Amino acid sequence: GFTLLCLSWFGYLSVFLLLSLPPNSLVLSSSLPQQPGDGHFSNVFVEFPSGKQLTLENVKSLQSSLPKGCELTVRGELPDCQEVGKIYRANVHIEVPTDRLDFDSDEAPYLGQLLGAIATTDRPDKLFSTLVVDEHQVALGLVYSSEKSISESIRLGRGVYHSRRTGLWYKGETSGNTQELLRIDLDCDCDCLRFTVRQR
Repeated sequence: GFTLLCLSWFGYLSVFLLLSLPPNSLVLSSSLPQQPGDGHFSNVFVEFPSGKQLTLENVKSLQSSLPKGCELTVRGELPDCQEVGKIYRANVHIEVPTDRLDFDSDEAPYLGQLLGAIATTDRPDKLFSTLVVDEHQVALGLVYSSEKSISESIRLGRGVYHSRRTGLWYKGETSGNTQELLRIDLDCDCDCLRFTVRQR
């Protein structure tokens, strides 16, 4: 499979699982408003040379040479998660090899770390408030998420949350009422998640 993580500067962080694309990369993408009919390319892909790390400075320099409204996707040696967060805020798509997504590690997986670099919380336990809605945007509940629970949700394609009492909570594990994960959004303040799910 292929995981496409769409990070939108204009309000949402969205996670889509696309099984038909090559299983070798993850794309962090930040969507810009389109300027149809202006005669310019709307998307440009740039691969940085081997050994040249992506930084906000070199990406912004490249971005400034593009027509207004043109979306930029870059591939290259990845910086730390904090720098990736800065590049995200500059509205740039970033291709990330899936070998960076180590879901079996005891440490928070890379995808969870990326989210942690972008999201904010004022809670001492570092949990994120998470609104769970169905595909019709009907609220199903307010829960908490952690870097690990978010990564588990993406890995399994289902609702996994963080219980303040017991840790990871795999929704439906005891009741059988699981939730198929359709989408994860992060609000414009980056301090609240929204899981869109389909009840099973």
